[in-house]
Amino acid sequence: MLVGTHSRVRSRVRGLTVQKPIPLGTTEVWSSSQNQWVFRSNTSYTPEQDFQLAELVIDETHPGPPYKSGGPFAKLTLRADYPLMGVFGSGECTSWAPYIDGLLYRYKGGHAPPPKNLFGVEAQWDFSNPHLLDPSLVICQNLFPDPTDWVTKAWQKTKPQLEQASGFVALAEGRDIPHMLHETAKEFHYAWKALVPQTRKAFWNQSPKEASDTFLNQQFGWRPFLSDLSAFSRTFEHAHEIIAQISRDNGKKVRRRRSLSKVIDEPVQVSWTNGFQTIGLEPRLQQNIEGWTNRSLVEYKQTKVSAVGVFSYYRPEFDRGNFSVEADKKYRSLWNTAMRQMTIYGARVSPTNIYKAIPWSWAVDWMSNFGDYISYFTDIFQDSIAADYCYLMLHQHTRRTLSYESQYNGLGSLFANFSRSIETKQRISASSPYGFALTWDQLTPRQLTIAGALGISRVL
Repeated sequence: MLVGTHSRVRSRVRGLTVQKPIPLGTTEVWSSSQNQWVFRSNTSYTPEQDFQLAELVIDETHPGPPYKSGGPFAKLTLRADYPLMGVFGSGECTSWAPYIDGLLYRYKGGHAPPPKNLFGVEAQWDFSNPHLLDPSLVICQNLFPDPTDWVTKAWQKTKPQLEQASGFVALAEGRDIPHMLHETAKEFHYAWKALVPQTRKAFWNQSPKEASDTFLNQQFGWRPFLSDLSAFSRTFEHAHEIIAQISRDNGKKVRRRRSLSKVIDEPVQVSWTNGFQTIGLEPRLQQNIEGWTNRSLVEYKQTKVSAVGVFSYYRPEFDRGNFSVEADKKYRSLWNTAMRQMTIYGARVSPTNIYKAIPWSWAVDWMSNFGDYISYFTDIFQDSIAADYCYLMLHQHTRRTLSYESQYNGLGSLFANFSRSIETKQRISASSPYGFALTWDQLTPRQLTIAGALGISRVL
């Protein structure tokens, strides 16, 4: 749903084509009696109904200036990157054989832009379609990428990370180490047998079960284990700096930004055609030009996902108070010192750590975001993490390029490229200080109290 209760919808179009003939060049016919080329007709084309640029913006109005608050935002830009009423190229083309009327023709001039249907049969590439700028219709909504899979990741990756390692989970999963070693020994055994000529045939190919066991052992056994070791080493080396930073930010507002994904898809060839098909060329010459015309349509797509937010959290073991002697004594107490170590090493007993320690919970997270929701409740009830604001931002740019290569007698090759693009930008706002899953109306009195204590209020 792109349009909310407080949304403002605006749209505009630019570069509307004018339905009038545009000169391209002149056509001449060879006169045997005069032994020269004689003017036959002017060549022109009438542009299709189309827009050079179409834009749709969905946002909210806020008090200002100065503007100190934001909200959801969506923008759609449809752009033709070539003049819709232009003339492309310039040259001379002579037919190499008589036309069906027995005459030879010569054309001098340029070419018309390609018809818009050559950019694809999909309706979104016809920018003159008014439904593309109506956010209440599915055809418009489908132009925007679905943010569902990113909302939980945006919160998890952007929030302050108090736990720098996974001590509790690593200890609980220590029971799997003998099995991991056993599976790895089998893998080395099979690899060695495959190298020995006498047993190569028998061990060259793994069975489906053996292959799946090897994959699971590597992906969900050794990789997390080695990652835990790296995190422990890094935390041990920088423990003093980590604790100092968490203590400085404890109870304060911290702005954080994270790049979640940047995907550049491989170019996809949508279509390819060869034959005597040129760009608005005189029809009589299309059947008589020398060589072929190649036409290809290629799609390029790039998607960027990022998140930004201002967060607050509070953990009593990191509270330095007013730096008084009494506060410092409490901060340096044996209990708080131990709790700080347990926190940064991820050794606390929490709903998230208990869930991760459950066998096969990784398989649940592989197919769903259930673990992220468990982490939500840990953030709220144990670490009192809340956000002034948190935004998920998606930027997608799709471009289709239509390329021509035409051969002309005496002129060589003519190359021409025409592009149309669809660009979308979205900013999705967290529905409450506790993420994208809970709205303000669903918050409990305790959650509202925490938000108020951290200085977070509802902004409409």
